[in-house]
Amino acid sequence: MRTNYAAQYPALSPMPRSVLLSLGSNLGDRFETFLHALASLEQCRDVSIANVSSVYGCKALGYTQQPDFLNCCVLVQTAMELVELHSVLRAIETDVGRQHRQRWHERELDIDIIVSEFECVRLPHLVVPHPHMHERRFVLQPAAEIAAEMQHPLEGKSMIELLDECKDNSRLQLYPQSLRLEWLDRRDTWSAESYANEF
Repeated sequence: MRTNYAAQYPALSPMPRSVLLSLGSNLGDRFETFLHALASLEQCRDVSIANVSSVYGCKALGYTQQPDFLNCCVLVQTAMELVELHSVLRAIETDVGRQHRQRWHERELDIDIIVSEFECVRLPHLVVPHPHMHERRFVLQPAAEIAAEMQHPLEGKSMIELLDECKDNSRLQLYPQSLRLEWLDRRDTWSAESYANEF
């Protein structure tokens, strides 16, 4: 049975704001893992998915002797504090079976908070905006696709501006299946219970 995130993280009262997430996976059925993550996010009463980017394939960074990654970005609206949202994301990663490995190694699912509309955080376990987002094309390209004008609060630049200035020349390959359309189709045709039985 899948985790009941709605019960663990009840609705909050502050005004929602936009938060940009980056998802990556290079183990198992990566596309289905992304769909699982989207369904899990929707279980949270105080998280609303606003947009989902295309999916891009790319080579791994750092340790290269591993399968290629799929990456995408998801724009959410939430009133959660970023620390609480971070806890939700870690729970979703655990739910899909993420194992702890050395840095740069394989990931069943990795979900990072890239940037928040009105909030910056600097803690030992969480830094927002993500300190390396401007260096990574696999983050900026899908980010600019769904949140082109969203501002980096420290750099004062939009996602599209950061993409234009990015020095990462990694080649991204557009995944042929649309995550956004598949998510919308499943969201509209499956109940939460029937979707849970898929995992």
